[in-house]
Amino acid sequence: MIRSSLSVVSGSIVWTLLWVAANGVIQNIIPDIARGDGRIESVSVLVLFLMTSIVLSILAGYFTAWTIGKKEIPHTVTLGLVQLLIGILVQMQYLDLLPIWYHALFLLFLIPGNVYGGYLRIRYKDRTCQAVVQTT
Repeated sequence: MIRSSLSVVSGSIVWTLLWVAANGVIQNIIPDIARGDGRIESVSVLVLFLMTSIVLSILAGYFTAWTIGKKEIPHTVTLGLVQLLIGILVQMQYLDLLPIWYHALFLLFLIPGNVYGGYLRIRYKDRTCQAVVQTT
């Protein structure tokens, strides 16, 4: 139970740390992405943020599956639900600054991204096990 909880919490921490770092990099590369009031209206920048979120969700799901090592998909679903709850709370703070389609897509891709990361970990683990069996 403790290991399960830690794997989900650590996956969420990984996502958050990478999100903060990625946002910092993006804002350094594109310093004028937000207007004076904080609004972001550039569709290409919003799509970049969405793609970043999807990639980070996959990485967080993979990390969670790697740390637990078994029953990966249920743990990544749990991670996705945790991320969704956190995401709803965070997105509510930015409702006036970003278009509604961005909020909807951001939240929509969290659970599938996390689960896909877990699926990738299972596939990688299975391939590694098959390679070990074939070499012995």
